[in-house]
Amino acid sequence: GLLAVQQDGAGCRKGWHLAYSRPGGTTVFTFQISLEANDATGGGTPSFVSFSSDDIALRTWYHIAAVYNGSHVSLYLDGEQMSSVQACQSTNCGKIIYPASYHPTGQCLAGRSSLTIGTYTNPKSASSFPHFGSIKSVRIFKSAHSAAGVENLYEMLKDTLKPSVIPAVEYWAKALGHHSGLWSPSSDVSSGLSPATFEVKGMFNLTQRYRCFFAGTVHSVGSDFGDAVCRNTRFCPAGFGDTLSCQTPLWLTGYSSTILSIQRYNPGSATLWTNLWQKVCLNTACGYLATSQRTSSGWWMAGSRRLLNPMLEGTMTSFRFTTNSTLFSFRDETEDLQPVLSFSAIEDCNSLHCLFMQRTCEG
Repeated sequence: GLLAVQQDGAGCRKGWHLAYSRPGGTTVFTFQISLEANDATGGGTPSFVSFSSDDIALRTWYHIAAVYNGSHVSLYLDGEQMSSVQACQSTNCGKIIYPASYHPTGQCLAGRSSLTIGTYTNPKSASSFPHFGSIKSVRIFKSAHSAAGVENLYEMLKDTLKPSVIPAVEYWAKALGHHSGLWSPSSDVSSGLSPATFEVKGMFNLTQRYRCFFAGTVHSVGSDFGDAVCRNTRFCPAGFGDTLSCQTPLWLTGYSSTILSIQRYNPGSATLWTNLWQKVCLNTACGYLATSQRTSSGWWMAGSRRLLNPMLEGTMTSFRFTTNSTLFSFRDETEDLQPVLSFSAIEDCNSLHCLFMQRTCEG
């Protein structure tokens, strides 16, 4: 499953899902949706639209869109409409019927209809169908897009999406240390004029070279090459490290908030730098182990039971560059400026003004 909010079983076939399957190597995409006009019993009767393709390749980005416009349901692949069917026998099929919504009949399970991304979980059958791959972004709109609108959405993304590479092993992780004390990055702020060293956790090939990249609204800059090392040999596959150390670059544009990313150097390639995915590792290729195989704690685990750290995230990471400020006083007798007080945006503190606990302060 890719995206779903649905219960599908006896007495309750409500909600919708966008999913795919690969029977015999052919990829079949399906959009299922339950609508008012098709519901004669109160239990829901879904409509379906699907298409199949033999051209879906592994490690390749695709843009998938599902549309319900009140009368038809349609599926799009990379901006092109692949299939469209009439959703009901009338010209207006009505609203989407969700589990435990305003319909008084039916046998839906109350409070069990979560919106899921990257999997289709069906509470009625206690089953889950996860997507084994990566998802760049998801958007749900309040109104239906036309075919031209879907094509525009794809055109906005294709130039950056299609050429990008998904490394199978290398990645880096964001960790908010509230649960286990693990921070990645180890700092989220630095003086723009005084380079500082910080670390990020993940999986890094020791034969490759990486840098930290800081993207601001008007200025972006990369660090020098970072140093990849293995801090916990029990969880580093041969030839890989779990920690990357970077030094912040000189930042001359004053106080700025940037987005941090990690890039791999590709000498001789048309794409000189490849962005590593910021994610949570959930497969053996990037170092994940089943709970029965965890004989000691790793950086991505938490607690004595060595469960996956719930503070690991794949969301964007902000990194701020600060500058010092000085208050001057003009002296009439000497007709010059004398420094009176200096302010720094970086300081140790324990107040509620701290962000990321004791690491960043509002100065």
